[in-house]
Amino acid sequence: MRKQSLKLLAVSAAALAAATFGTVSAQAGGLEDIFKVKCDVLIPAAIENVITAENAEELPVKGIVCGANLATTREAEEILHKRGVIVIPDLIAGSGGSVSMDGLFGPIYPPSVQDVLDHVDTKMRGIIKNVIKRSKQDDLIPRDAALRICSEAPIYPEVKPYGNLDDES
Repeated sequence: MRKQSLKLLAVSAAALAAATFGTVSAQAGGLEDIFKVKCDVLIPAAIENVITAENAEELPVKGIVCGANLATTREAEEILHKRGVIVIPDLIAGSGGSVSMDGLFGPIYPPSVQDVLDHVDTKMRGIIKNVIKRSKQDDLIPRDAALRICSEAPIYPEVKPYGNLDDES
């Protein structure tokens, strides 16, 4: 039953991607086969610790976006970093919801759906760009670069987390 569900999920994902991007190639196989598929970006989005030191050495990818919490082990992230594979950690990849709240409640006037989506796109691109830049600059895995950036950010406990900072209502 599980194998059928996974195959159905893979077919559904391929159909969605094809509808969105045109043509897409997809293949089905066992879990271990996933780590042999050459691709630009791998998005482990369901299970923690799926990318480990054991499979990170040979993973034929250019980048990983961690959709699942703790999708990669620290050892795997270090191996991938040494190989030049960019890993966007879960704490960054999963922050779109919080960023959307800022886009929704930040403006003085109610934004359109497109305004919120544009806000998320701009902010997420900026965050990822800064994390990758800091990772390269300090030779850190992206997770550590992100944590360092967070630790250096000023904290304003008296300020509302979202919304116009000048609005007292």
